Amino acid sequence: MGSEPHAFSDEELQSLTDLCRLAEEEPADIELTRLLKLTIGSQARMRAVMDATSEGILLIGRDSVMGYHNRRFLDLFGFAAEQIDGHPLASIEGPVNRIFDEPDEFRRRIRQAARRPGEATCFLTRQRYPEVRDLEVSAAAVTDREGRDLGRLHAFRDVTRERELDRMKDDFVSLVSHELRTPLTSIKGYVDLLIDGDAGEVTEEQKEFLDIVKSNSDRLVLLVNDLLDVSRIEAGRISLRVQPVDVAGSIDEVATSLRPLMEQKRQSLKLEVPADLPQARADRDRVVQIITNLLSNAQQVHAGRRTVAVRAQAGENEVRVEVSDTGVGLSADERDKLFTKFFRAQNPATQNVSGTGLGLNIVKSLVERQGGRIWVTSEPMQGSTFTFTIPADSTARTAATAARRRC
Repeated sequence: MGSEPHAFSDEELQSLTDLCRLAEEEPADIELTRLLKLTIGSQARMRAVMDATSEGILLIGRDSVMGYHNRRFLDLFGFAAEQIDGHPLASIEGPVNRIFDEPDEFRRRIRQAARRPGEATCFLTRQRYPEVRDLEVSAAAVTDREGRDLGRLHAFRDVTRERELDRMKDDFVSLVSHELRTPLTSIKGYVDLLIDGDAGEVTEEQKEFLDIVKSNSDRLVLLVNDLLDVSRIEAGRISLRVQPVDVAGSIDEVATSLRPLMEQKRQSLKLEVPADLPQARADRDRVVQIITNLLSNAQQVHAGRRTVAVRAQAGENEVRVEVSDTGVGLSADERDKLFTKFFRAQNPATQNVSGTGLGLNIVKSLVERQGGRIWVTSEPMQGSTFTFTIPADSTARTAATAARRRC
C-alpha cells in the first residue's frame, strides 16, 4: 500500500516495545529509541480510542483483504482477531452466512461500496447471530497522504433500540389516527347535515359557526389521513398496485378537479402535455395523489392573477412531470428542508396557508417507492418548479416499437 500510515496490531506494538528496550542499551540509538516510543505511544492511544467507540470498524483494502479493525467489531460478530488480520474477505463466507439475516444482500452492498470508492454509502441490515440486531453500515473511502486509494472503512452501528422506538412511534401514530378517524367522520357528516338544513332551518349566524366547525373538522381529517399515510410508508405497509398508467389522463383528471377553485382565485392553469406521452409503470391512484398534492401546493402559494403550469415529457426510460408556479419561491435553506416531515416555509404568504407539513414528505416517499426521483428548483420571489419522474412502461414501449416496425 505504499507509504501510507500503518495501524499496528498488538503483536507489532509488542515487537516495537522490545526493540526499544534493545536500542536503549546503545547510546547511539537514543534518538531512534525516542522516535520509536513516540510511535508506540501514538499507536497505542489511537487503538485505545478506536476500541472505546461504540461502532464496529473494519478496513477492507482494494485487494479485498481485511485489515484494521477494533474490539467492538470483534465483539459484534464473535470473531477472533486471527480470523481478520490479513485475510481475504472471502475467508469469512461461512460466518457471514451465519451472522446476517440476508447474507447475499449484505455481500452485494459491500461489493457495491467497493466499486464506488469516492462516495460514502450507508445501508441497514439485520444481524441474527450471536444475537438479533439492526445494524446501520456506513462505508467511506480511505486514502494515504498521496491520495492513493487504500480501500473502504466500514462502520457497523447498532441501531436496534432506535428502530424499536421508531416502530413504537409508528404503531402509536397509526393507532391514534385510526381511533380519531371514526369520530371525525361522524362529526363531519352531522355538520354537513346541519348546514344543508336537514335538521331544520339554520340562521346565518348558526351557519357561520357550523362552517367554522366544518373547516376545522376537514383539516383534522386531512391531518389524520396524512399521518396514516406516513405511518404506513415508514412501516413498509403501503401497498402499490403497479400497472401501466396513463400519466396524461391523470394530469387532466387532477386539473379538471382543481380548475374551478383556481378560477375563483383568479389563477389560470396551463397544461403542456404531449399527445404521445408514454405510459408509466406505477400505481395510478398514487400518481394522482402526487400530482394533486403538487398542484394544490402551487395554487395555494399564489396571490393575484398568476399562472400555474404543468408540463410532461418523455425521458430515457422514464416520464417526467413538472409543476411550476410564480409564487413566493424558496430560500436555499428552505429547499434543503422542504421534503422533511412537518416543515413549513417561513414566508408569511405560506404560513397563512392551511396544511399539515406532511404532504411533500409523503409525495417524496411515494415517488421513490415507485422507482422515481423528485426535486425542486426555486429562488425567493421567483416561483418554484417541482419535478418528478416515474419509470416508463417498457411493455407499452416495446409494443409501440413493434407496431412501428410492422408499418
